[in-house]
This record gives sequence, structure tokens and C-alpha cells, in this order.
Amino acid sequence: MADVNRALYWVLVIGMTISSGLFALGLAAYAIASLEQYSEPVLFSATVVLIATPVVRALVGTIAFTMNRQMRAA
Repeated sequence: MADVNRALYWVLVIGMTISSGLFALGLAAYAIASLEQYSEPVLFSATVVLIATPVVRALVGTIAFTMNRQMRAA
């Protein structure tokens, strides 16, 4: 069970770190006049990663619980 929790923890940490980095990069690009055109796609990517993180967490949890044969009790 601890391995499942650790896997889910790392999915959330990595997703949040990537999203935060992309948001910072997008805001920095927006602040620099010559890179302003690149800010919108980077900010959009950050939003997609942020939204996809819980979805990936659910998939990883499903796979991990299935591999451990921890099915829901009826």
C-alpha cells in the first residue's frame, strides 16, 4: 500500500512542478516584449498539465491498485 501512495504522491508533485515551471516561463515570456508571442502557448500548456495531473493520478492509482489486486469490496 505504501508503494501506491508513493507513486500517487510523485505523480502529483511532478505534475505540479512542471505546471508551475511552465506558468513561470509563460509569465516571464509575457514580461519580455520580444517573447510575448510565445507566452500564450506556454501558459496554455501549463494549464493543460495542471488539469491533466489529477487524471494521470487516477490512472496511475487504478493501475497500481489493480497490480496489487486491491479491488473494492462489494
